[in-house]
Amino acid sequence: MEGASPSASEVAVGEMENRFRDAADRAERFLTEGLVAGRGSAQAATAHLLARSLADLRSGQYLVGNGFVLQMASVVRPALESLNLIELFARNPEAADRWTRGRNIPEFRPARVRDALGIGADEVYSWLSEASHPRFAGFQMTAYQAVREDGEAGADRAPDIPRLHLFIGGLPLELPIVLNAVTMPSNVLCQLGLQLSHCPVRRELAWTWATVAREMAETVRPGYEAIGRVLVDQSPDSAELNASLLAQIDGAIEAMREMEQIMDEERERVGE
Repeated sequence: MEGASPSASEVAVGEMENRFRDAADRAERFLTEGLVAGRGSAQAATAHLLARSLADLRSGQYLVGNGFVLQMASVVRPALESLNLIELFARNPEAADRWTRGRNIPEFRPARVRDALGIGADEVYSWLSEASHPRFAGFQMTAYQAVREDGEAGADRAPDIPRLHLFIGGLPLELPIVLNAVTMPSNVLCQLGLQLSHCPVRRELAWTWATVAREMAETVRPGYEAIGRVLVDQSPDSAELNASLLAQIDGAIEAMREMEQIMDEERERVGE
């Protein structure tokens, strides 16, 4: 007997997962095929943080694809913090020297790093923080109340007393909160693509980082669209968030096209 056909949500999640995998593979090839021994703490730290973040994002995509939204948030949030450290070290290489001492230096706490970079509110980071920490937001995602039926009420209990249901395993993929969460690793992956510019790689490969970042964003875009089509029918609010995240992807694609042109002109100027 053949199994039931996958739901629209399952198909959309599968599309997002496949697109994420292809984009992550593109980033991994850039790192592994061209990585060189960089000079100084900043370049060594950058290579490590990029590799760690890519592994975190792969783990997060696997978790959320199986409905483990809170667990995904716990492993993806540090990736954003790592990308901020990469940007900090690019601007201030001496900070990487202090970071490599291995102490809990206050200046490298996430909030302090964001302040140093002038980063304002980030809806993705804020969402990941709420979900990953033991706060009420996590309870809201994983619990719901169901009113007891008459037949379920005991002799000493009224039939309308609600019963609390907790999801111990993964959340159903049909929930809008899960569908939007499935796109979070790809959002951070695209931000990782932008930070590839700081990775110590062979010079001929370094010229291509903007192209790689654009290709990564273009690769995951259809996954966002697949999720968005399902959300339009399920939850207008969730569809609005999806549209906002998709707009960020489009902005990254356009910015990388402009950067490609700049780099092509610079490469021609220096005769490479």
